[in-house]
Amino acid sequence: MFPGWTAEELFAPCPPHLLAAESPADATSDERADLESTTDRFGTADYADVTAVYTTRAEFSSAHPPHALLDSATTIRAAGLSLNTLCQQYPDQRLYRLIENGTTLQALFLDPEGEAIHAREQEEGCTDNHLTTLTRLNIEVLTRLRKRLSPEAQVHRPWPSTTRPSGSTSRSSTTACA
Repeated sequence: MFPGWTAEELFAPCPPHLLAAESPADATSDERADLESTTDRFGTADYADVTAVYTTRAEFSSAHPPHALLDSATTIRAAGLSLNTLCQQYPDQRLYRLIENGTTLQALFLDPEGEAIHAREQEEGCTDNHLTTLTRLNIEVLTRLRKRLSPEAQVHRPWPSTTRPSGSTSRSSTTACA
């Protein structure tokens, strides 16, 4: 898997000379310098409400773990491909307690049978329906959770029909819990 490396080298602490070296991501490139000079010329007035920018999901998740985002929420409206943060990284029991205590949850997934998810799989190089399967799994996670809720917490408010790029409409009956 790592040609030319021994297991001992892979599991050894990182040598200090590598830690001290500037990574390519930290280095100032001509492209980055141009972006910075553009900001200097035009100012940041259009972006005054931006408080942070995260270049990766991992960086965002580290700064904002799911419990910090959701534990005190009174309304959760999530829309996305598979909603992994909500369905895989936040414990079912916590989500159950939130909803039973009055939190409204609405979740809108990309249609696992639709063209858009297949296009996204191609973009990401997935050849095994990975995103489709993950989206189905996450829908099932919330469906099972909804079935466990008390009747008072199961008030179902489906999202309105939406038009997909192909022109067909879709309404999901499994994506909203309140």
